[in-house]
Amino acid sequence: MEFFSKLFLVHGTVQTVLVLSMTIVLGILLGKIRLAGVRFGIGGILFSGILLGHCGFSLNPTILHFVREFGLILFVFAVGMQVGPFFVESLRDQGLKLNIMALFIVFFGALMAVVLAMLFDLSIPQAAGIFAGAVTNTPALGSASEAWVLVSGSTEAAAQGLRAIAMAYAVCYPFGIFGIILTMMLIKGIFRIDMKQEIASVAEQKRNKYPPLFDRTIIVGETTLVGTKICELPAQGRDYVVVYVHARDASIISLNEDTLLESGMRLHVWGSEASLEKLANLLGAEEAGSTSTGPGPLSTRSFLVSTTQVLGRSLSSLQRTLRQEHGIAIASVTRSGIESLPFGNIKLRLEDRVTVVGKEDALKAAQQIFGNSRRALGKAQVLPLFLGIFLGVLVGSLPIFVPGLPTGVKLGVAGGSLVMGIVLSRVHHFAGLTWYMTTGANLLMREMGILLFLGCVGLFAGKDFVHSVLNGGLLWMSLGACITFFPLILAALLCRVLWRIDYPAICGLLAGSMTDPPALAFSMQYLSTNLPASSYATVYPLTMILRILAGQLLIILMCGSV
Repeated sequence: MEFFSKLFLVHGTVQTVLVLSMTIVLGILLGKIRLAGVRFGIGGILFSGILLGHCGFSLNPTILHFVREFGLILFVFAVGMQVGPFFVESLRDQGLKLNIMALFIVFFGALMAVVLAMLFDLSIPQAAGIFAGAVTNTPALGSASEAWVLVSGSTEAAAQGLRAIAMAYAVCYPFGIFGIILTMMLIKGIFRIDMKQEIASVAEQKRNKYPPLFDRTIIVGETTLVGTKICELPAQGRDYVVVYVHARDASIISLNEDTLLESGMRLHVWGSEASLEKLANLLGAEEAGSTSTGPGPLSTRSFLVSTTQVLGRSLSSLQRTLRQEHGIAIASVTRSGIESLPFGNIKLRLEDRVTVVGKEDALKAAQQIFGNSRRALGKAQVLPLFLGIFLGVLVGSLPIFVPGLPTGVKLGVAGGSLVMGIVLSRVHHFAGLTWYMTTGANLLMREMGILLFLGCVGLFAGKDFVHSVLNGGLLWMSLGACITFFPLILAALLCRVLWRIDYPAICGLLAGSMTDPPALAFSMQYLSTNLPASSYATVYPLTMILRILAGQLLIILMCGSV
């Protein structure tokens, strides 16, 4: 018995691994238990940590802090890498509405904290701790603590206030996470959302926005456009791309889009069904037929981009080079299930799929150019990964000075890592380095990070959790639950009723407005889709800054009113 006591209770390397592994295993098993038809999934890790922490299991404080923060860094950096390529597009779609709602959630919660503090005669540190715990934001806790040290007036008052802030935070934090999850479930029940149907609806909207592309051979009839350059045809560069030009007998004339249009000429074109039909009518087409393998001696092949030699070049530039040097043309590019035409300054990325048209011998050269090797993509990009994490932590640690505030605003290691993950994944290829992760690698990194983070949070909170609850913590917990729940449920209702925002986006908004990785992980597991991650990343940067400011302003304004 003494042997096992030392093995599990005496701090050390082996004990850390055993306790963390036990917490995660027990948490995963708890997450599989169904209550009222719902499983808490990854949230079970938090409750297993609280249970084991209450039973006397703990980690060395320094090690616990490191593992918790490093797990969080891994999670948010992986999320940033995942959503980064589509971050700007998500801002264009409904980003403004989502950020307005996130702003509403932040300031409504802060206002509630001030009002409840006055109603229940709470101290300023208690109110700040309840607010930070209720919104599950550690940087807000840190900013509030720094502000309290500056305004408290004495070392003893500062120490007492810091203990009160930390205790209130620890009591309210676990139920802050639960409140977000509860809101997601309530919204699903209130509107009787069928998740499969909702996800299918989102997919349908995406298909309508990005319609599938087809290939067709159009025979030019009598039209006033005869004599016009191919590149000057109406809507060229937006709706379709002319891949090859053929004579009447279908022999190849040119890949050059400066070729003049002639009656009887055959154009091999790629585009949406509507755009091809419109073009056929515009050209007075005598005949228009689908071609699955290409007209005459041409073939159509699809290649996976797995080499770095084509990265960093715009599609329009790459298209010209391939036409001139190899006699092949890019018809379309597929990225994350969305097929698009090869126009503009869009640059190829690893794991893109390129559809190419040309002669068979030329297509063999194209395979060498694009790589077309799934195995090559599986090679880990370790140097860019840790360089990205280094830059993210560095950016998150730099203070941004705001006039009127006693301390600089920091994004924190989580906020900095998320922002850097988004930026680097959009840059993708720079200075000979490629910031790329396969879907499997990203998922593994994300899961490992959030499991370590939740396990450490639970173990840290579990030690004094019951004692705090029984000694005034019930009031704190209740007030924290109000600050968590009411802004979230009201914002979710407004999003659904006023703007008809889809359920996965609402889930991402709720998690992002609380800067809460566990809630994001739960929503993705709950919906069996990564869709919430997009709206999470859309609101996270603004919300993180606002949470930090709110934590400081809460202390400063309440002290000024006393």
